Amino acid sequence: MGSFKKLNSSTIPEAEFLEIVVSFTLVSIIPIIANNWQVKTSTVNRFGEHIKLLREQKGLLQRQVAIQLDIDTPMLSKIERGERNAKREQVAMLSNYFEVTENQLISLWLADKVFEVVKDEPAALKALEVTENEVKRLKKNNK
Repeated sequence: MGSFKKLNSSTIPEAEFLEIVVSFTLVSIIPIIANNWQVKTSTVNRFGEHIKLLREQKGLLQRQVAIQLDIDTPMLSKIERGERNAKREQVAMLSNYFEVTENQLISLWLADKVFEVVKDEPAALKALEVTENEVKRLKKNNK
């Protein structure tokens, strides 16, 4: 994981970052939505699952990571299980702590948020398509 180049808002244009996020979101969410909504749970927790995986790969306890975020261990446990959302600042702190790109974690974090908004909407796929087109247009206009 440490082989990724660290990216932040000063190293990648906003429009390009948005396109990455939307593309990742579409790749993550469309198969779930297109599968006739046959999801075993009513939520997607890619961010929390990834944080747990990173933590376990490093052999860390939840309390060790929670200290870095200045939260209690039960809160981190809820984030890993998808019962609570991490704050934006915590996502940045986690990317530094686990030495992964912020874009990698932000993409998962945003994908979970987008899914929560669109999961029950009949026009979800169309809305995501419109959003993707708008982000691409923004990127093209900002070149």
